[in-house]
Amino acid sequence: MKNIILLFIAAGYSAKSQIIVNGVNLEIIKPHYISISLIAGKMLDNKVEAIINYGQPINNFRDEVLEKPDGSAMEFNSEIDMLNYLANNKYAFEHTYFRSNTDGNRTIFLLKLSQ
Repeated sequence: MKNIILLFIAAGYSAKSQIIVNGVNLEIIKPHYISISLIAGKMLDNKVEAIINYGQPINNFRDEVLEKPDGSAMEFNSEIDMLNYLANNKYAFEHTYFRSNTDGNRTIFLLKLSQ
């Protein structure tokens, strides 16, 4: 019984996570470049959500939110947590730039799909 439990734990750690944005799995379409910025997560929570642009049409900002397989927003502890998640999914950090909008400056991370 102990071996079966260890097998399930090992399978969970070795299973590759998915990058899903508005129901689209990026592992299937494999965009070469993506840009990412962060927004605050739930109120009274220190978590952040990732906004990913891979060139998709955008009607509202929810069209860009990185999702879990169940469709809910994926939350991260920090920028580094988000970058590590994407690095584990074959995206390498390329560049950072800033974009000004009505809310102030937003940091944008540019990542490239590594082969």
